[in-house]
Amino acid sequence: MNRLRGSRVYLAGAIDRSPDNGVTWRHEITPLLREIGIVSINPCDKPIIGNNETPEFAAENRFWQKAGEFDKIIERRQTRNEDLRLIDVCAEFLIVNLNMDHRPFGTIEEIVMANSQKKPILVWMHGGIKECPIWLLWMLGSVETIFSSRDELLQYIRDIDSGRKNNKRFIFLDHSKLI
Repeated sequence: MNRLRGSRVYLAGAIDRSPDNGVTWRHEITPLLREIGIVSINPCDKPIIGNNETPEFAAENRFWQKAGEFDKIIERRQTRNEDLRLIDVCAEFLIVNLNMDHRPFGTIEEIVMANSQKKPILVWMHGGIKECPIWLLWMLGSVETIFSSRDELLQYIRDIDSGRKNNKRFIFLDHSKLI
């Protein structure tokens, strides 16, 4: 059926406190989504001219934070604006890799924003649904969109794409009419 072909997904998850700056999982899932025809929006490799959240960018922020040079970090707040703009304007749904040990403050804001826009939010939760914050369960309103593994998440996406599953938040676009 290919209902998700051409759709755009924002890959939300910790960068700042993640040991690999959130790069690995995004690089691994992108080609798997591409096989389905989904375009990934990766905040570690933004389709925006200029700023990217590279490991070097994150290391500089951590250095300045430890040195007490908070003004240098605040000068880079455009990064937050760019990520939220990508969700607002470009993303049709979110995949969230959520590990609460990484203190995912930006990720939480991204979830809140997408939720307020009624976009589908698929959460790959470390520890599965049993580790999911209660407030997040209330926000999402469904246990069906919280997964304990990448494979479960991808199977759900394939089921949505093929029509075997329905999620009322997905609105399927004819992307050929958007050009």
